[in-house]
Amino acid sequence: VPHGRANAMVLPHVLRFNLSAREPRLARLARMLGLADLRANDAAAADALIQRVGALLAALPLQLSASMLRSNDYPAIARKALDEAHGMYPVPRYM
Repeated sequence: VPHGRANAMVLPHVLRFNLSAREPRLARLARMLGLADLRANDAAAADALIQRVGALLAALPLQLSASMLRSNDYPAIARKALDEAHGMYPVPRYM
């Protein structure tokens, strides 16, 4: 799976996973983009942003499934992901 497409495939899921750590920031982005009313609470505004990202991805001509992957590919993918899960990697939350 090309890197950019892989990022597109997981982006809404990663945003949702990081919501508890970045809700105010996602809400601010939603308001700046006009996706949420300035009076909307942070939870509603952040959700509007995540919903819009999902809608945008659905509207693009991208294959958002990984049908080419086989079940025996997943252990290697998981090992590579865990190799990047260290304290120096700048992410809002570690899985």
